[in-house]
Amino acid sequence: MTGLLRRTADRHGRLGGIFHAAGLARVKNLSDVTEATLAAELAPKVAGTDAITAAITDCRQNLHSSPDFVILFSSLAATLGGLGLSAYAAANRYLDAIAGQCTSHHPYGNGTTQWLSIAWDDWQFSYTDQQVAAYAKTRAPFSIPPDEGIAAIEALLAEVGTPPGITTQLTGLPLLLDRISNLLINDNLRTLSITALLVLFILYFYFKHARITAITLLAPLVSLIILAGGMVLLGIDITLTLAAVGVLMLGLGVDYSIHLAIHYHDERKRGQPHIPAILSTMRDLRIAITASFLTTLAGFSASSLASPQAARHRASYSALAIIIIYLVSLLLMPVLFILFGKAIDSEPNPYFKNITRLIVKLAVYQAKHPKTVLTATLLITVILFLGLLKVEFSTSNSNWIPEDDPLSLSFRESEWAFGAEEAVTIIITSERGDLRNTFTVRDIQRLTRVIENIPVVNRVESPFADIDLNSPDIQEKLTSHRAESFNKDFTLTTLRVYSSNYGQKDDGSSIMLPELRAAIAANPVQDAKVSLYGDLVRFDELGLSLQQDTAVTTLIGLVLVFLVVSLIYASIIVGITALLPIIIAVVWSIGLMGYTGVPFNSLSTGIVSLVLGIGADFSIHLVDGIRRHFSRGSSLQTAIEATLNSSGSAILLSSVTTLFGFIGLTGAILLGTQRLGISLAYSILAVFLVSISIVPAIMALRYRKEDAQRARDNSQ
Repeated sequence: MTGLLRRTADRHGRLGGIFHAAGLARVKNLSDVTEATLAAELAPKVAGTDAITAAITDCRQNLHSSPDFVILFSSLAATLGGLGLSAYAAANRYLDAIAGQCTSHHPYGNGTTQWLSIAWDDWQFSYTDQQVAAYAKTRAPFSIPPDEGIAAIEALLAEVGTPPGITTQLTGLPLLLDRISNLLINDNLRTLSITALLVLFILYFYFKHARITAITLLAPLVSLIILAGGMVLLGIDITLTLAAVGVLMLGLGVDYSIHLAIHYHDERKRGQPHIPAILSTMRDLRIAITASFLTTLAGFSASSLASPQAARHRASYSALAIIIIYLVSLLLMPVLFILFGKAIDSEPNPYFKNITRLIVKLAVYQAKHPKTVLTATLLITVILFLGLLKVEFSTSNSNWIPEDDPLSLSFRESEWAFGAEEAVTIIITSERGDLRNTFTVRDIQRLTRVIENIPVVNRVESPFADIDLNSPDIQEKLTSHRAESFNKDFTLTTLRVYSSNYGQKDDGSSIMLPELRAAIAANPVQDAKVSLYGDLVRFDELGLSLQQDTAVTTLIGLVLVFLVVSLIYASIIVGITALLPIIIAVVWSIGLMGYTGVPFNSLSTGIVSLVLGIGADFSIHLVDGIRRHFSRGSSLQTAIEATLNSSGSAILLSSVTTLFGFIGLTGAILLGTQRLGISLAYSILAVFLVSISIVPAIMALRYRKEDAQRARDNSQ
């Protein structure tokens, strides 16, 4: 410690302060406490504090400087005690006594150091010791969340104060993850607000009428209020998952409202009276909207099968949201039409009308040359499929926080000054007997030597280090001197593998973990199970599950969409017609990500749900409209033109509002959120282009013979 303080002073000129947070707690009855276990629990706090005191004294005497403060992490156990925590309580009591003895009330700059001992209650941590973990679980409802603990430390730092020219910054992985989570929530909530304003502007720009704009936007906003109110009543906090659901909910809600509003608007323009126009709108669109709702629900249900808990929560809340949107849209929109729709009399914006005319002309061309259109679509799909193969699945945390963020800067400064050693825990669990037998010790020592020879490994901490296999007292030595490294019955222990450079591939996966897993597989431990634990392991497993879940949930979602549409319309062909654009749109959107270098990360799993939901919605409305007009006696070309004039306009407006909402994500602080905005924008663009391009062509092939026969019959 003395050497560390001297080196710090040499490198940085002075040391602002010291945090002493080391500690070890083992739940033991007094009758089970031995000299060895007592020494092990006292050492981190008592010996650590003594080392700090000696080092500060040396600095004062030889360097004529000292830290401005020392903050000791004590515990309420020092005052209140704790069942099975006698040694831990004594160690913390020592910290309190030292702080009281060393505290100086002189102003800064006179070679004095202010000492502060914080009596913490339980923090919400994950504990590796089974007994401590069991105890902590009972205390979980009363424990301090990490963000509250961090806020308390910052408040105490402000109270202690720092001298001029000195700044303090808390750092570490928990703070990094907390910072990322807060920024993600803020980005999504800000995007939700921006999306609502953009949707309001675009709807008014299209309708040029305040009343119908308000009617169209009111249903999704009411749905959001109902969802938020339900969350409050159920005590559900607003998290990243729910904030993202809000953005998705607004887009889908507006889609339903737009289809209903434009159909009602068109019926009124065709001369339908007020109430008949409402009845005609609900009659014509009820099946299409219901089919769209069920297919979207099927897509979210498939996503709920994903491994990451956050993905399952997002899927569950999205399913609840789409149910609310469906019910509110069908129940509220007719009421709004009845109350306020009678006075509506406006023409759509000419810009949108011109785009709709182009879409209709394209549809007419598809009706005449469906094979040409499908061939061109297939060629584009093949090209974009090659881009899909270039997509990287990334779980890397790099560049999530802006480089000039204080926390990001603290990581780089800490790594430069002190190195960046990290650890992976190897958990060894006995499957028969305990871990103190000679054969088990031999195998663990062999495994340790193999791991130490991995190039990036600095060292391995093992309770079996320096154990002589030829010694007759192996069991006694482990029992008497190293009991703190095992659980109570010596059936579980851990090895700690330290490295300053675990390495990371571009996709965020570890370079070293495969070598570590290979070493474990090649060097089994007799009568024991060996497993890996730690943040590095979790991130690596997240990457694997991300790839597997994306494939599985997409396949299940597509099957469910096909079954739902086929059953509703009692036609396998309609099911295929609704399904094919979704498959192609998935290829297009992910292919664009591959060509533009946008990685597929844990946030990008929402793309699949979006494409399944919006893609099925667009396809169903086009298929339903063409079938409906054709069944009423219109020619195939007329049916396609009428559908694209009505549903095509709705799909165009829905795509524009959703697209601009997702583009708003690109202005987020976090790079991950920016990439999510880009990938979602690709998705909605792909869904729109594919649906408009191939659905009329497929329907033209489907009804071409029947249309020709009908034309011949009419000519006779």
